[in-house]
Amino acid sequence: DSMIARLGFSPYRRLISMVRPYAGRLAAGVAFGGLFALMNGVLVGFVRGGFKVFDPQGVAWPALIGIVALLPVVALVRGAADFLASYCIQWVGNRVVMDLRNAMFEHLQRMSVAYVSENRSGELISRVTNDTALVERSVSVVISDLAKQPLTLVSMIAWVFWLDPTLAAVSLFVFPLCVVPISRYGRRVREASRQVQERMADVVSVLQESLAGARIVRAFCREDWETSRFAERTRAVFGRLMRVAAASAMVEPIIVMIAVAGVAVVLVYVRSVGMKVNDFAAFVAALFMMYEPVKKLGRIVMSLQQGSAAAERIFSLLDAPVTVSDMPGAVDLGENVDSISFENVDFSYESVSVLRGINLSVRGGERIAIVGSSGAGKTTLVNLVPRFFDVTSGRILINGRDIREYTLRSLRSAIGLVTQETFLFHDTVANNIMYGAPGATRAEVEEAARRAHAHEFISQMPHGYDTVVGERGVKLSGGERQRLAIARAILKNPRILIFDEATSALDSESERLVQSALDELMGGRTVFAIAHRLSTISNCDRIIVLDGGRIVEEGRHEELLALGGIYRRLYDLQFQDVPSPGNGGRGAP
Repeated sequence: DSMIARLGFSPYRRLISMVRPYAGRLAAGVAFGGLFALMNGVLVGFVRGGFKVFDPQGVAWPALIGIVALLPVVALVRGAADFLASYCIQWVGNRVVMDLRNAMFEHLQRMSVAYVSENRSGELISRVTNDTALVERSVSVVISDLAKQPLTLVSMIAWVFWLDPTLAAVSLFVFPLCVVPISRYGRRVREASRQVQERMADVVSVLQESLAGARIVRAFCREDWETSRFAERTRAVFGRLMRVAAASAMVEPIIVMIAVAGVAVVLVYVRSVGMKVNDFAAFVAALFMMYEPVKKLGRIVMSLQQGSAAAERIFSLLDAPVTVSDMPGAVDLGENVDSISFENVDFSYESVSVLRGINLSVRGGERIAIVGSSGAGKTTLVNLVPRFFDVTSGRILINGRDIREYTLRSLRSAIGLVTQETFLFHDTVANNIMYGAPGATRAEVEEAARRAHAHEFISQMPHGYDTVVGERGVKLSGGERQRLAIARAILKNPRILIFDEATSALDSESERLVQSALDELMGGRTVFAIAHRLSTISNCDRIIVLDGGRIVEEGRHEELLALGGIYRRLYDLQFQDVPSPGNGGRGAP
């Protein structure tokens, strides 16, 4: 165990456990590797038999002709075994890495929004792509060679000891010396490889940011600066890669020097003691065939060290705890949502208090508007309902039961969401609308689009509902993206609706039409609506005013205007030139 840890191979124990489902194919690869090693032994035997022709008492020409005739057969079997061993083993290696990638992606899907927010997307992408690619190369090369080279080494050692045990012992005493450079430079390779993967994550992050912020980069004329920033990151990767290359390149020359020393010992011994020509030829052939596996085993160790650094980063992601998950015995949320209650809810993010002492009772079907200045905690409050985050203290109840006692799937299936920053997938219009209701018919999709006042502009697109909208909906205007998001929520037909600036990207006419559709959709559903433009929420049943993470005002639109508090101040700031219904038609100061 200590040797495994010292050499840096501990992460591979977990990878080996992932091989078990494919033990049959792995065994086949090892068997073909054994056949390959056996054919190498046969070739050494042919060398020994062939060189007997130079011995006066050696083999006759007919025997030599037989050996020559069998050589192509042995070479063919050896080549076929080599191919089949490599194919079977690499199939296992590639399949394990595929499973590893899928496991990482699945784990990321179960991680909380907080985890995704706290880690750079480029870092996470790099772990799923670059780190697994390095492990894939390492595993495929290593397992392929491990199926053949150790067996070849064993068969060659058996040959040399059979030919001359004393000479074999003398010539092989240098082999343990190979462990020293392998261990020493292996540690350097592992550390440098870890730094390479970290710097590659920086490269991916810069690339991802520059593409996502392409308009800002060009608007502020920062193309050259971004190019310089990217080049700086790639230079850092290059420097670490050269450290890996230097440490890896040192191993093979040292092993060759040790091997040459072994050959020198053999020559001195043979000159002193004497040896038959055919035995000497077979011994040297076996010795050289033995050194090739030793050199490859050195490269295997270097490859393992590189893969080990990447595997450590992979498993650190897979070992990250899932903080928002189903409780044991969690139940499904029923069809009805009769009430939603916040009881003394506090929420902190990275030790910073965001919400404090939230107490709120909402009846089923009630429309709740949430307003407040920027940073008041409006979005955080509604994000607690679908458990994008869990409360720090207190609890949220639906139908009198803590939402943590419901399964996440049933809870989130009951909620429709339209966010301030509309997200669309690189897919067709229809598939984006159907995202929350994958079994919907085309007629239902079109009806949802009509209710969101999106059908008209969709019909004018080149392929209608089959038009691909581009990454994040880049081919659409902001208002069009917003209406598709609203259509997506309408089609899902949820019991709870959350709108975060749901109409902020629409022009006045579209906003009027969509607001009319939303008013119709909201009937009989529990609604949480966030908007900075107070005109869009004046018809809600109740308005909650947040300030500093606390509920400071609560009531209907007219009541809050008459109160003359924070809501009135926010209203006056937005409608300074508009007569206020709460002051007898007098313009706001």
